[in-house]
Amino acid sequence: MKLTKLSISNFRSITKKQEIEIKDKNIILGKNNEGKSNILKALSLAMEALKIHSDNYKRGLRNYKRGLRRSSFRYSMLSYNAEKDFPKGKRLTSDNQAVLELEFKLNNYEILKFKDVIKSNINGVLSLKISFSSSQGANNFYIKVIKHGRGAVTLTKKSEKIAQFVADKVYYNYIPAVSTEADIINSMLVAELSVLAQDEEYKKAIAVIDELQKPILEKLSNRIKEPLCEFLPNISDVKIETVNNY
Repeated sequence: MKLTKLSISNFRSITKKQEIEIKDKNIILGKNNEGKSNILKALSLAMEALKIHSDNYKRGLRNYKRGLRRSSFRYSMLSYNAEKDFPKGKRLTSDNQAVLELEFKLNNYEILKFKDVIKSNINGVLSLKISFSSSQGANNFYIKVIKHGRGAVTLTKKSEKIAQFVADKVYYNYIPAVSTEADIINSMLVAELSVLAQDEEYKKAIAVIDELQKPILEKLSNRIKEPLCEFLPNISDVKIETVNNY
């Protein structure tokens, strides 16, 4: 499966729809602050949305098999923030949102596999439209399958399963211009391990680790508190906590 086209509308500095043909090798040229990075960020956001949509489908399927209602589990959160990512000075409405479109080309084997997994036919081109709302949270984007003629509504109803189909075959990693090796590896780890966040066994393991760390962190907190209070006597307490990004 190959990504062949990216369309961007109302994302950061890109206010009007821009279509970009994706080849095997691509070079983006332009002056500083002209939006080159925003093209890469838009593609990163679109792939992130597909992966989250796919992960939520898999979690919902697991919970369904366990007899739990779909609303009983938490969804992964998308990094899109309308205040930061929607163009400044434009009015965000239901008809005027940030929109990203991805077009994928499937080979003959993938076309047959798509029919087998999704139970629908496509002609070798899969186009997805991702719209981002102003709300913050898990459900602040909507994925629609773009298809001319009959079958578009049916395919859109299967968007979570289609997102999983794509996410299993296409991997994209955006590396900012200024990053340390640790930053890059950490962002990759967080993205890949986020799927564990709702796993019950993982939650139990984290709870055990938290309990084991607790006396050590309390001891370290008390050690820091004493000299710190000499300089800042109004401090009543010091508490050190570890952050679980996954």
